Amino acid sequence: MNIKIVCIFILAVLAGCQSEEVNKEGFDPPYFQLKEFVEGQATLLHGKKLIKEIQFDSSNERVEMIPTEEEWLEELDFFVQSDINKLSLVQAYEVVSDENEVVYSLKKGEKSKVKSLKIEFFENKKPSKIEFVIGSANTFYTTNTVGLLLVDEETNLVSKFEVNGKQKVVFLDHISMSLKGEISN
Repeated sequence: MNIKIVCIFILAVLAGCQSEEVNKEGFDPPYFQLKEFVEGQATLLHGKKLIKEIQFDSSNERVEMIPTEEEWLEELDFFVQSDINKLSLVQAYEVVSDENEVVYSLKKGEKSKVKSLKIEFFENKKPSKIEFVIGSANTFYTTNTVGLLLVDEETNLVSKFEVNGKQKVVFLDHISMSLKGEISN
């Protein structure tokens, strides 16, 4: 009798796993596909020069480099992390759009680190500007990050990006960070 119960339990678990995988494969993203956009840009930006300025509290650094595709993904990771196309977030955002832009705002009571995502479009419907706001807080810390990505209309490639963040941990001073990147041939 116990063997039958165990077999039924295992079959139920396996059937549940299969249907979850089917759901993931059949998932139709309801929002702008930011992750895919950034991954496509990383491929196209390979061989382009990046000039970036990093500010962490009072220290500044300027770096010039020609990133590989993987390095571009690292540089643009905040934008990849701001993608809201996840099964758990399908109903989490209010969508306001017109022909030139779409804005996704986290609904009250929903939980996600991405509070808002705004995409503006050129007349050809390709993204011209992407902005995000990420934030989280608990008893011990508060963190806010704002990102901006600009696309050149002629090349349809990222031309500039910026990420600014602040963090406050209880009993410690604020920490601020800024990353600015400009792409050239």
